[in-house]
Amino acid sequence: MDKAKKWVMMASRKESPSLVELIEKSDGYAFHEIGIGLFESMYNFQSLLAEETPDEVILAGSGGAFLSIDMLTPAISYDFSMPQNRMEEIPEFLKQKWQTQPPEKMPNLKQIHVFSEFGVTISADRFSTDVNQSWENMEAGGISYICHKKDIPFATILCCTNLIGPGGRKQWKQNHEKAGEILTEELRSIIV
Repeated sequence: MDKAKKWVMMASRKESPSLVELIEKSDGYAFHEIGIGLFESMYNFQSLLAEETPDEVILAGSGGAFLSIDMLTPAISYDFSMPQNRMEEIPEFLKQKWQTQPPEKMPNLKQIHVFSEFGVTISADRFSTDVNQSWENMEAGGISYICHKKDIPFATILCCTNLIGPGGRKQWKQNHEKAGEILTEELRSIIV
C-alpha cells in the first residue's frame, strides 16, 4: 500500500512531537495536522480528501472522560455521536450517532464511545442524552462522520487527559505531554 494511503492525523503536531517523528520515518503512514476544533478539522480533512482518498485514517489525540479511572489511559473508538443539548430539538431524520469501520491493524485497547463538542465540556447537565460513559474530543466527530459517509475505515485513539468538569482545561494542560508519549507507544506497534 502506498504511504499516502494510510493517514495518522492529529489536531496539532505539538500534541506529540515524538509520534509525528515516528510517523514521518515510517514507510506505511503519512502524517497530517488537521487543526483544532470541530470545524477547522473538518475543513482541513475535506481539503485533503479533495486531493486523494486514503485507505484508512487514524486520529490520535487527547480526550476528556467523566470517570477518574480513565485518566492517562489510552482507548480506541469506532462509535461516535453529537449529544443533544437540553435546549435544542433535533429533527428525527438527522443522524446523531454513527459507527466507522475499523482500520486493518489496531492496538488492543479499551473501546469507548466518543462525542464531539466545540470546547471542553464542564458539565453533562446540559445534555439530554446520557454521555457519562463517554469521552469527548473536539475533532473526532466531524472526521468520523465524513469517514462513515465515505466508507473510509477510521479509528480515533485517544489518551484521557482530563475529567469532564470545571477543572478540565487545567488538567489537560498538565497531562497533554504525557498523553502524547503514551499515544506514541501505543501506535508504535502498528506504525513500525
